This record gives sequence, C-alpha cells and structure tokens, in this order.
Amino acid sequence: MVIIVEEEKINSISLPKIISWAIFLVIVAVSTYYVFFEKPTIIEGVVPTNFPGVQDVERYKRVFDASTLRNNPLIQSKNYVPLPTGLSFGRENPFIPPISL
Repeated sequence: MVIIVEEEKINSISLPKIISWAIFLVIVAVSTYYVFFEKPTIIEGVVPTNFPGVQDVERYKRVFDASTLRNNPLIQSKNYVPLPTGLSFGRENPFIPPISL
C-alpha cells in the first residue's frame, strides 16, 4: 500500500500578480470616471450666415399645421385598408405552457 503525502499549496502573492491587478483596477476606475462623471466638452461651431432663424421656423410651423393636413380633402378621400378580422395569431398568454392531452 502506497501513501502519498503532499504538501499544502500556499497561495503565494507575487509581484506580477499585484501589478496586473493594479493596472486592471486603474483601467476600471478611469473608465468609470470618464463614463459617469466627466462632463462632455461642448462642440462649438460657427453658425453660417444663411442659417434660418427662429422666426423662419415659426413661420414653417404655422404653414404645416396638423389640423390643416387632417382637414385636407385629398387626404380624407383616401381609402384605407382595414385590418384583417377573424384570424388567430398565437395564444392569448404565451407564458402559459401548452396543455397536451
């Protein structure tokens, strides 16, 4: 009969392990800071001289009023296709398992 005696393995802390964990933690900390806490820089640009002002946008807003579009006889004369009826699409509750007889 053979009896094998092994020594208990001691978890040694080595310098490369410490350095690699430190680098990993620094990367995570810097990434977290830039993602959650750093305010983004504002991109400033020069507005061109022919850029429409707020008054022009208000004028277009009045021209393209939704009520005038809804009351347009051309749009009201369109025949829309109704939704199909009487068709069965799946089960009422898909989370209930099917009952097998």
